[in-house]
Amino acid sequence: MLSVTQKIQAALLAVALIAQSTVSFPQASADSEEKTFIVTAYYSPLPGQSHYLKGSYEADIRLNGKGTH
Repeated sequence: MLSVTQKIQAALLAVALIAQSTVSFPQASADSEEKTFIVTAYYSPLPGQSHYLKGSYEADIRLNGKGTH
């Protein structure tokens, strides 16, 4: 069973993966309003979690700048 922290991290990972995917939207109509969205997320791997973005805990730590940058 996943801890609350692991569930939150899994949700953030899902958001990050979705944000990286290509999404197409229908063409705007003449009377539509243009909106700009900024979506951000932070992913911090935990030792022993079931899945890692880069395949391993060590690779995910490297991806995140070793937690320092």
